[in-house]
Amino acid sequence: MASINETTSECNGTFMYSENLTDGYFEGRYIEDCLGVRCMTVEECSDHIKKHITPRLAEWFIIIIYIIIGFVGLVGNGLVCFVVIRTSHMRTVVNIFIVNLAVADFLVLLICLPPSVLADTTESWYMGDIMCRVVPFLQTVSIAVSVLTLCAIAIERYFAICHPLRRRLTASTVLAFIVVIWCIAIAVALPELLYQKLHRWYPEHVTPYLQYCAQTLSKEQQKYYQIGLLVGLYDVPMCLMFFAYSTIAVRLWKDRISNNVNSRVNSGSGRRGQVTALKARRKAAKMLMTIVILFGICYLPIHILNILRYQGTLHEMDDNVVIIWALFARGICYFNSATNPLIYNFMSAKFRQEFRAAFGRCTRSQVDNTLNPLKLYSFRAATRTNGHHRSYRYSMNTCTTRPFLNGNTSSSSQKSQF
Repeated sequence: MASINETTSECNGTFMYSENLTDGYFEGRYIEDCLGVRCMTVEECSDHIKKHITPRLAEWFIIIIYIIIGFVGLVGNGLVCFVVIRTSHMRTVVNIFIVNLAVADFLVLLICLPPSVLADTTESWYMGDIMCRVVPFLQTVSIAVSVLTLCAIAIERYFAICHPLRRRLTASTVLAFIVVIWCIAIAVALPELLYQKLHRWYPEHVTPYLQYCAQTLSKEQQKYYQIGLLVGLYDVPMCLMFFAYSTIAVRLWKDRISNNVNSRVNSGSGRRGQVTALKARRKAAKMLMTIVILFGICYLPIHILNILRYQGTLHEMDDNVVIIWALFARGICYFNSATNPLIYNFMSAKFRQEFRAAFGRCTRSQVDNTLNPLKLYSFRAATRTNGHHRSYRYSMNTCTTRPFLNGNTSSSSQKSQF
């Protein structure tokens, strides 16, 4: 914290600071070091700090990128939750886990991203002491929930594909697992909530800005905590998921069963539904592997940064390099939270179809309500045939009803995890 000179004419090396001093006491007093500028009055230092925290062109560019990431992530993850919860055939075991992943990403983008982008671009914390504890806590909870959910999906896929005769998970069991995941995540992140504190670079009488959040644990304790997070929330889960998906890949692409299915279909002696189911599982596995790989890439820099910070190595590096690394590491974590829905859209035909239907239903409902409020009633009346309702999935969209393939509504070949 900067010191205040007792004299009013020059900086002579004698400094003092008291929390009980009033604003009038500081008039004409001097700050020994104000952001690298020596011997400034309190008023000059305050003005200098205001100019320092004002975003420059490059920082406005960072803010715009964060806004885009936040908007895309909130809309995408919200849409994932909407289509899975609203559509019955989308409520599979894997998709319920994916909703849990989307909820964690949605919360971190909604609550953590805005104060983080302000802190990154202005080097000051504006949200007070409570949010200083809540934001790091939720960030750690989100990371823990994400990685534990990805592990749960990998384990479920491993048993479903490699050991298909074992008992499958039910929806109630999945919900129980999700509750356990959140409890573990909260327990892991609890030190962030208990030991975070708001600190100041300068007294409040000099400037209300340039505050920062930091843990009150000792550096040794912080180092061990970060190493524990790295091992428990990165190293072990990534090894587990690598084993699960590598085994799944061998099972789906290289083993004897897959080759036999392909040979029977090519020879014309097998059922087309078998190869359809196999292709669906391969697509689902590719999508999940992509999500895991992206997660591993995006969260590795922030883990390394935290370890180096608490080891004291960052103090030996150039400040500009550290700042760029910190911005990049934090930014790609939020980028990861925003890109998962995009992966679902590009790599899952079912999610893509439901996303389009949701957007189409929203736009058509607005147009229909504006042009003809009675259209919904007329449409429902027109879809009654021989005294029975025809099961249209989208009651306000006459153009997107989807006929079942081959007229079979219960064939297992038409069902997939996504």
